[in-house]
Amino acid sequence: MIIATMSPFRNKKFVIAVAVMIVLLAAAVRLYKLGSIPVALYIDEVAMLADVKSVLATGHDIHGNNWYQLIYPSYGDYKLPVYIWLVTAVSSVIGASDFSLRLVSALAGIGTVIIAGLLAKELAIYFSNSNKHKLISSVFPLATMFVVAISPWSVMFSRTGFEGHLAQFFVWLSIYLILTSKKRRWLFILGVLFGVLSVYTYYSVRFVWPVIFVSTLLLQLWYEPTKHKLARLFSFIAKIVLGLLLLFVFLMPLEKSPYFVASEQLRMSTDSIISFERYSDIVIRSNDLIKQSGATLVDRLIFHRYFLWLKDLSLNYSRNLSFDFLFFSGDSNLRHGTGAHGVFLLAFLPFLLIGLISLLREKPVLATALFIMILAALLPASVPMTTPHALRSINALVPFSVYIGYGIAIFVNSLITLYEYHREKVIFLSILALMIVIFTAFDFFHYYFVIYPKSSSKSWFACEQKLQQLISSRDHSQVLALLNSPKNFFLWYLAYSDINLKFLEGKKSREDSQSYLSIKNIVFDSSISELNKDYKQEIIFKGIYLSQIEDKGIILTSIRPINSEEKGCDYMLAQTQP
Repeated sequence: MIIATMSPFRNKKFVIAVAVMIVLLAAAVRLYKLGSIPVALYIDEVAMLADVKSVLATGHDIHGNNWYQLIYPSYGDYKLPVYIWLVTAVSSVIGASDFSLRLVSALAGIGTVIIAGLLAKELAIYFSNSNKHKLISSVFPLATMFVVAISPWSVMFSRTGFEGHLAQFFVWLSIYLILTSKKRRWLFILGVLFGVLSVYTYYSVRFVWPVIFVSTLLLQLWYEPTKHKLARLFSFIAKIVLGLLLLFVFLMPLEKSPYFVASEQLRMSTDSIISFERYSDIVIRSNDLIKQSGATLVDRLIFHRYFLWLKDLSLNYSRNLSFDFLFFSGDSNLRHGTGAHGVFLLAFLPFLLIGLISLLREKPVLATALFIMILAALLPASVPMTTPHALRSINALVPFSVYIGYGIAIFVNSLITLYEYHREKVIFLSILALMIVIFTAFDFFHYYFVIYPKSSSKSWFACEQKLQQLISSRDHSQVLALLNSPKNFFLWYLAYSDINLKFLEGKKSREDSQSYLSIKNIVFDSSISELNKDYKQEIIFKGIYLSQIEDKGIILTSIRPINSEEKGCDYMLAQTQP
């Protein structure tokens, strides 16, 4: 039966075979229909695809800047370069497409499965050499890999081109290299460099990686035995100074980018508890509460603005740490979750509790270090007011999975221990646990691949994609005017049309995306007042504007509606008749 198959976990070849099977499973669920599920590219993905096509054709982005710039202006959201560079490299081999754009993230997802297992294996060294922990050390890495392989958090972001997902892979690759640098000192430098690479991939990692880095070194300092305590302490301090110094030095060029200030202003302008408006509200609330309560010394301390600010931060943290977010509903944004599942499968909830409690009992320092890493990872998701946020908190995927993986390992070990005395009960519990995991996994994957593509199509800009397909099917020889077109729709045209992007060469760099309102014979943001009834041209408009166009005396012929079930996606292509 099931328990009888557990003894092979002591066999190295069997463990490797299981690890390979988990990686293949991870690859299958990440690569299956990668270019078509989700149904379309989000605007950030489309913008990157447009830049990639432009770089491949001209060596410059859509603004005319060289490809090796450290901040891409994109459509005004200022993207870091690593994801675009990697997609460009992949696309130079297999061509630029939705698939090639998301392939980079899919490979990072598969890599995260492997790195999570290797990290768990490295952490298992900190346990004793008892027979119990020898088995746990074998099951622990495999269980951690399995958790990452099938968790919605990893699967969904592996199938979309978000830079934050790629950055978290670099973060944990960096930490793994640092953990394994005891005998090969050069791995420490390589690990720090991958940490730098993660920061050049996603902005908020610069606040996350240093904390995780220091926590990792503290683990090494605490658990790794040595006779020379003073030398170990000196090495610990030297590594911290060297790592943070390298990070600071390598990030200096980023601050010299002509777009750095604008990118910082953009991110600081988002609604968050550190924004000027929110902080001003906290100050006013603090003053009112102090005044109402009597303005004693105790009142001034209890209702101090810093305490109120920490309270708001704690509330945001609690939403990102809630069981509802982790196991039940996840992120309500349909680009970050299904809306019907947590970021982890519900079946993993008891294993999280088992893993957390067991680690606190057996290795409290390790349990605490992992929790500090989670808190650091959740910081970018807890400062903004839109909480919980699965993308901004994606760096917490691996430490949460380590907790769950350890809980599974403890559960398996307990079953093996009890098998000799309670065989029937153990077999029943094993089958029950396995069936629950299979059921919750099937529920998620069926929902994701069958129901989710339709339920989330609006969130993935499916209307803009269909509008671009309509434009591609027209007669390109005539002037085309888009009446009240979607914002930044020119990006879809650059990303998907057959236009020769060589015309962009020689253009000066500019931040204003409105410079692309007119490309060749297409006007992207026209209005009804600009239409001339004596001039023959093609127009694309929403059905609600049909009567206004006709009231102006413009005759329309060859009207072709978009074939879309999306509410509000009722665009039509027509020709004006002089």
